[in-house]
Amino acid sequence: MNALVAAIAFQSLLTFSLDVRVVDAIEGGPLLLEVTATYTGTHPLRVWSDPTSSPFEVEFPREWPVFHRPQQRQLFSFGPAPGFVPLRRGDKKTARIAVHKLVYGEIPAGPAVIRLKYSVRAELGGREACSVVISRPVRVEIGRCSEHFVQTLRADIARSVSSRNAERLAEQADRVLGTHHPQFAAIGAELLLVTRDRFIQRELREFLRESPEGTRKLHDWDTNAVLSSNDRILINEIFEDWANWERPRWVRGRDALDLLLAAICESPKYGADERVIVPLRFLHAVRLWRGFSQQLPDEYCIRLQGIKSLWLRAYVGATFGNRLPKEWMTRLESDLRARVTPLSEKQINEWIGQLDDGAFSVREAATEQLLLYFDRTKPLLIKAFSGEIPPEAALRISDILKRGKDPKQEPLRQDFLTWVSSLDSRSLSCRRMVATLAAGDPNLELVREAKAIQARPK
Repeated sequence: MNALVAAIAFQSLLTFSLDVRVVDAIEGGPLLLEVTATYTGTHPLRVWSDPTSSPFEVEFPREWPVFHRPQQRQLFSFGPAPGFVPLRRGDKKTARIAVHKLVYGEIPAGPAVIRLKYSVRAELGGREACSVVISRPVRVEIGRCSEHFVQTLRADIARSVSSRNAERLAEQADRVLGTHHPQFAAIGAELLLVTRDRFIQRELREFLRESPEGTRKLHDWDTNAVLSSNDRILINEIFEDWANWERPRWVRGRDALDLLLAAICESPKYGADERVIVPLRFLHAVRLWRGFSQQLPDEYCIRLQGIKSLWLRAYVGATFGNRLPKEWMTRLESDLRARVTPLSEKQINEWIGQLDDGAFSVREAATEQLLLYFDRTKPLLIKAFSGEIPPEAALRISDILKRGKDPKQEPLRQDFLTWVSSLDSRSLSCRRMVATLAAGDPNLELVREAKAIQARPK
């Protein structure tokens, strides 16, 4: 009991204040908070400081349509290197917390209360270190994104560019990168072009070698000479073409990865069979850009393998085939092959007859097959349903006819084929899937579409 009292008394000496100033608060981001932690205790102490692993926790209002980005943290540390740092009364540390970089989803306009938490591990008078939590709510008024705000930001950036104020430019880049407004995405891309030379060197080289405009430039300039030149006129001539080519791709790529991770993480809204993904968001993300395959964390590749919808799996296989197990891809190709395999009327009637089988597993298997080949089984299902059939079979056929009309299924098939047809280049796994579909029953429209795509190789 005495030890507990002593511990409480010890912790009461470790007092900190947390002051917060709202720097930016715009719907969708940026949402920037300037946080100052001040030691207000009466006794000198030492706190553990680690700039690589001292996260500031941010709790968002439950009504916000956002959730935390995995593996994203805003660090806050009293010292430049891991170790204990001495503090005296009045010592403080100030840092900026970019809240919009911690979440997926759009931050809504209006009043909100955000809670900030920071844990401090401290020693006092040689005592064993203990943790103290600094916590406080922050009331923020999130404003609407106005044209005036965007123009003001652009004017501020233009002044920084003209004065070559690199520090100010970096601060402005931090304000807008990671937001969800198209205006800010464009501004962020522009800032990358003028502030981050390490991007310019790599991406400009890629532009010169891979784009049509860059290929033409190679006939006029020596690549290495251009990249190492200090002649701004020479560089700007080629850089302007690169900026027009690269900027939309960079914006699309970042947004696509954000959308994809959001689609995987968000709670299901499209039926019990889709437990790990929001289909429409995922499709939108994949259509935007396929270049993020290698950036996707392994844990999300694992979650993608749990998708059950055939055509969503086809999207996943075409986009991330090089990151997925061989067994998963083999099973996908097998299901696609089954989708275009010729079916006899005898086989379909056999499945219909099994809908009233005494074994539940047989009834379920027959139902799945009739649903899988719905475009071919539908006429015989309607014919059977209009006749005299047992109640169990009638109930299952009615369910199959309803589920077969589900707009989430066949439009996804058509979307997938249209998307594959529009790709500038196709991955090996994508080409294999098209070949699998093209080798099926030539009487099926799906097979004819696949053959048409195959005839236009890219």
